[in-house]
This record gives sequence, structure tokens and C-alpha cells, in this order.
Amino acid sequence: ETISITGGVITVAASDDGIKSDYYLNIGSEDGTASPEINITQASEGLEGAIVNLWSGKGTVVSSDDGINAANSDLKGFTYELNIAGGTWYINANGDGVDSNGNMTISGGYTEVFGSPNNGNGALDIGDNGNTLVVTGGTLAGIGMNSMAVVPTTGSYIVFGGNGGGFGGGRGGRGSQNSGEQQTGTLAVNITNGSSVEIKDSQGNTVYSGIGVKSANHIVFTSQQLDSAETYTLYINGSASGTATVSQGSGQASGGFGPGGQGGWQPGSGDQPFTPPDGSQDGEDMPTPPDGMQGKLLFGDVNLDGAINVSDIVKVAAYVKTIRTMEGASLIAADVNHDGRVDVTDVSMIAAHVTGVKSLFEQETEIPTETEQD
Repeated sequence: ETISITGGVITVAASDDGIKSDYYLNIGSEDGTASPEINITQASEGLEGAIVNLWSGKGTVVSSDDGINAANSDLKGFTYELNIAGGTWYINANGDGVDSNGNMTISGGYTEVFGSPNNGNGALDIGDNGNTLVVTGGTLAGIGMNSMAVVPTTGSYIVFGGNGGGFGGGRGGRGSQNSGEQQTGTLAVNITNGSSVEIKDSQGNTVYSGIGVKSANHIVFTSQQLDSAETYTLYINGSASGTATVSQGSGQASGGFGPGGQGGWQPGSGDQPFTPPDGSQDGEDMPTPPDGMQGKLLFGDVNLDGAINVSDIVKVAAYVKTIRTMEGASLIAADVNHDGRVDVTDVSMIAAHVTGVKSLFEQETEIPTETEQD
């Protein structure tokens, strides 16, 4: 199935998804001559397809979940893509602003994205499997929360409100890769509804100007106007809120939480990793670690890799939003506040740990060892 929109004015107010294709969703034309206008005034997911191509035209998306999403859970082993090559796009989402479950490429156009004001979603998001955000042209402003912030893996960009890189990978875990964020200002980024937001170079030339539509503490901006020799200043309501210099994508998946933790299980150490038991379904009692198992369970380490990082936040958030199921040891590890359920509070606590705001103190629960029978 392919949906191609090459002209006209389309306005959608939907209780579910706005415009959705199971495979290709193409808007505009590759040669840039088509000029359709898309207005999604209300939807869950605004624009969705396994491969989304925005070639030309213009559009506004207001959504309760992701604004633009490259995904289709019915396709197994499919390579999702989100490509923006031209046009003018404004996204106001209460989930991820622009989200690809695979790779994302920005090669042209003007895209302004406001993501969710809550931790657990970002203005920009890419897949978890080493996927990339490649910027070769155009202008992109992503404004949202820093707990799930993604920056380009290839291309030039500036960041305000970055975490500065560097939070350990947990017990024996490998820390996520530093995203290369270069914010030198010391003031916090505090954007609210109605805030004027400007980015200027050292000569006072404005490279970005916008109006905040919700709470945000992170901005990633990329444009061909950026000069690696320049220092850029962020102004919120006319007051300087930090400076930044140009960063270059590392070519690797974005992250940004420093070196791994010490110790942890190693082959032959005698302390075996925890094996997930059979778990409960949503709404049932939380499972209890069974007898006869050895090791320790690190709360927050939902994917059981020995580290607490962004992938754990994503997994818990997907469970809370009923996008994915979770059971056994993962379900136990996700209940970081030990209240017998997994909800948005657990997502926020794990996000705060990953970003260094408030540590979970690597709380561990002992798993009973097998005792000798008479």
C-alpha cells in the first residue's frame, strides 16, 4: 500500500491516526514542484507509514501521541525510514515529535518540532538498533525534554539544555555513547507556553526564532547557516539562557551517559545472571523471583543487560502506553518505586537516574539461592 499526496488542501481531525499508510506515505514530489497542504488538527499519530517521505509542500500536525511516525508493528524485519527532503513542517505532539523506528534523514526543508512536555518522549526519536539521524541539509528545530533527547549522528548541530554527557552504565554495564553535546552556558533552559525563543550568532544575527507552545528544557537545532567558528546564544523572552558551539555527529547512535559501571557478572565468576521467570500479564500481581536461582536483579535494568540507560526508559514507556508487553524479571525491574505496579512514575524515576538528576542508587534485590535438600 502506498499513499501519495501531491496536491490540494487536506484537513483532518481524527480520533485515531490522521493519515496512515501500512507501507509508503509520500507527500509532495521528489522534484519539489508539488505543493500539497496538510493540516492535522487532531489525531493520535499525525502522519504514519513504514516509510515516510516528505518531499515538498507544507503541513501542520497536532497530535496526542507521535506527530510523524515511521512504524508498522505488523511488519517483521522491515527497515523503517523517515525522510524529510523539502517543504515546511510544524509539529506539536504530546508523544515523540518526529519518530522513526528505523533511520531518519533530513536533507532539506524547514521542520519545527515541539515534543511532549513529559519525560519519556522527545522532540526527535530514532530506532534502538544502532539507527541513525543523518542531517545533510535543511533546517530542523527540535524542542522538548532532555531525558529522551536525540541529536544528529551525522551533520552539524547545536544543543541547549543538554545533559553534558556522562552517566555511568550501572553495575557491570556499558555506558551509552556520548552524543557530543556542546553547551557552554550555565543557565537552565526553561521554555513555557508563549515563551519567545531565539538563537543568535555572536553578531546578533538570528538563526532561529519561535514561540514555545509547552514546557521544554532542551533544544537541538541544525541548519546550513551554522558556522563551526561561531558561538551561538539562546534567548528566552529576551534573556540569554546559555551559549553553544557547533557539534558534529559521531556517526553512531545518540546517547550520552558516560562510561560503564564497575564489576558485574563475568563468565566464570560464579555469580550467574538472572534468568527471567514466567511473569504476570498487565493487571495481575507482580511476579516473585523463584527459588533455585542465583544472582541479583538491578532495579531499572529492564532489558537485563547490566546497565540502566535510554533503552530501559523506552521499554518501560512502551509498556505503560500498552505498545509492548513485559513480564518476569523485566517487570520486576521496572517497578523501581516498589509499589506493585509499573506506571509513568517508574518511567520518570528511571529517566531521572539516566540523566543524572536523581540516582536510583542501583537498588538490588537478592534472589534466593537453592538450598540443599535432605
